Amino acid sequence: MFNFNNIKLDYLKNKNGIRIRLRSKAVFHFFRDILNVQESPKNNIRIPKWILSSKQFQIAFLRGIIDSDGCFRLRDKKYPIIEIVTNSNNLKKDISQILKNLEFKHSIFKHESFDKRTKKIYKRYRIYSMGSKNVIRWWKLVTPNNSKHNKKFLKWAEQESNLRYPPCKGGVIYAL
Repeated sequence: MFNFNNIKLDYLKNKNGIRIRLRSKAVFHFFRDILNVQESPKNNIRIPKWILSSKQFQIAFLRGIIDSDGCFRLRDKKYPIIEIVTNSNNLKKDISQILKNLEFKHSIFKHESFDKRTKKIYKRYRIYSMGSKNVIRWWKLVTPNNSKHNKKFLKWAEQESNLRYPPCKGGVIYAL
């Protein structure tokens, strides 16, 4: 499909993993023209229709977005929150639609901050999916791959199982 002789490969290794960057005009055109992935800046992007047309692709998309632009955190050291941040209004709407399709309760907040260096106001949209049952269902269905998120989640789930119900024991998530 691609002429691999013209692909340039860079990588950066750190304690959490390896970042690999491929540079190729053919690969770029494939992503842009065939997969409809927008070029930068990505401040007004949409999720491609082929992802929105399939439940399986929607789940895979959520996995990728939580692994890269999301986090799992606890409010007051016990209330679980999944948070995704984007500066694209359209992406926020598309993610919200996927969450509705998959029947995840969620909230969206607009956050504006002023950068003193650039003297600009930056908009961010924060998408929250909160609560024990919601977060456990998310983890069972979406199954994030980010090891940092998974460690935090499993630590919380093990503690939570001692308080209310057994969602997790020995790294295994049980149904509610």
